[in-house]
Amino acid sequence: MSNVTSAAGSVVVIGDALIDEIRDDAGVRELVGGAALNVAVGLRRLGVDTTLVAMVGD
Repeated sequence: MSNVTSAAGSVVVIGDALIDEIRDDAGVRELVGGAALNVAVGLRRLGVDTTLVAMVGD
């Protein structure tokens, strides 16, 4: 990811970050997901200084 900060300033995204579990004939795959996580990643890829606040569980 880039370390360039945009003119938009910084953003705090609050919401879900979770693990998507995909099961098929090849087995089980776990991928990071969640709407808030996807927004935070998208903003950061656009160069916006972004912080994600989400709960962490077992």
